[in-house]
Amino acid sequence: MATKARAQGLFDPQIIGAAALDALRKLDPRALAILQERLRATGAEMNEARLRMTRIPKGADLVINKVSGAPGIWIGNVIVMAGVPTIMQAMLDEVAPKLKTGVRMLSQTLRADAREGDIGTQLGEIAKANPEVAIGSYPFFDPQHGPNTNVVLRARDAQKLALAARAVEDMLERVRGAQSSGG
Repeated sequence: MATKARAQGLFDPQIIGAAALDALRKLDPRALAILQERLRATGAEMNEARLRMTRIPKGADLVINKVSGAPGIWIGNVIVMAGVPTIMQAMLDEVAPKLKTGVRMLSQTLRADAREGDIGTQLGEIAKANPEVAIGSYPFFDPQHGPNTNVVLRARDAQKLALAARAVEDMLERVRGAQSSGG
């Protein structure tokens, strides 16, 4: 059922056409062999619902599922996995080492102890002065202290991240000082 729903959502005939949908209607011998082996090991029987789990688009790679056997789909830059958290985690563990990675994105979160509107202008100035650091502000409500904001900084260069974080921390100290002095 899950594979059918995934396939219907991912391969809508109005989006990709009937030829691609026809490819989904064919059982994939690799997926069928995996599922048959799993059923032999568990003593379960093949049925129509399980057969649907072996419908894999032509050209797709399979994502091994060590939990329940029914494989996921990897085609191009799209990976379709099960929605059950434990099964998805097992599938993610399978594909993670194969994913292409680049330079790691570093992140630092600072609690502002200030409202977003009270620091937005200054954050904009810091962002302009640090173009290689992405700076975002995320307001939230603290039940004990009221409105607050998390400031998240992201960069690929640790030194640039540290410099921007120091600028934000300095600005937050000034804002908090002005707020506590009534200014």
